[in-house]
Amino acid sequence: MPDYAYPSFAGPVESKIVLRDPARLRIAVLGDAHDNLDGMEAILADAASRADVAILLGDAVHRGLLIEWRLFLQRAGNGRWPLPLYPVIGNHDVGFHDNKGSFFRKKFGADNFYWRFGSNMIVALNDVEDDKFSETIEWLSSTLEKESADGDNIVLLLHKPPANEQEIRSISSEMSKELERALEGRKLQMTLAAHNHKFETGSFMGSPLMVTGHSGAYSYGADKEEGYFLLECDPESCQVTPRRVSGLPRRKGLTHYLLVKWYWGWLIVPLLALGAKISRRVAAARENSKVL
Repeated sequence: MPDYAYPSFAGPVESKIVLRDPARLRIAVLGDAHDNLDGMEAILADAASRADVAILLGDAVHRGLLIEWRLFLQRAGNGRWPLPLYPVIGNHDVGFHDNKGSFFRKKFGADNFYWRFGSNMIVALNDVEDDKFSETIEWLSSTLEKESADGDNIVLLLHKPPANEQEIRSISSEMSKELERALEGRKLQMTLAAHNHKFETGSFMGSPLMVTGHSGAYSYGADKEEGYFLLECDPESCQVTPRRVSGLPRRKGLTHYLLVKWYWGWLIVPLLALGAKISRRVAAARENSKVL
């Protein structure tokens, strides 16, 4: 059974991805599924005839729990996905408990990676963990120094947008300045991000900043928008087209509710069992005292 969720790799696209047209790379860039695998599959189905591969800009899952990743990988391995998918880490993938992204990294490998296609460098970064951002910047500076050439076009892929004049919700201005310093002197063609669950446009370092809609994360307000970007590259440059996909399926199913949405409710079960055990002991002790 094929696995359609792949660990990151660095280097020429052709080494890992089958291109329908060797002179053209087409990537479906989506974000923010938040466990809605039916919604994400609908996005992938729309992109299947248009793209060679998909990149998910973070938040595949909602809580970062092991059970969520098992459900995600189960769907990835059942042959239903029409495109190979490469995830970028998002803040919900890191999770809100002690594992701190360990489940994500065990399956998908390095936080940061780049793909090369002609003179295009498509660079994906972890910008969701403040305590690891210095490592991200060191990796970016070192990689650009070793792997980029004069005239390369850089397409930056992030989960959270960088700070911008348009006041799109973003990482901190301090983190954005570190990113600018690492990219200084490079040809940044565009920055693509997710996180905000709706299409937004702005600018970063004088080039386009574009935020994609979500892939099924419906629980964040009526102003959110579904869809993805189609990133198309020839060997010299890339261009991006937003694609809105309305009517995505919503999260549903007993498995999702019992194992994910109401996951913390299962903690009540051992507490109730402990309470019943204590009650029985107290009742037994009272009975013994009456006998005495």
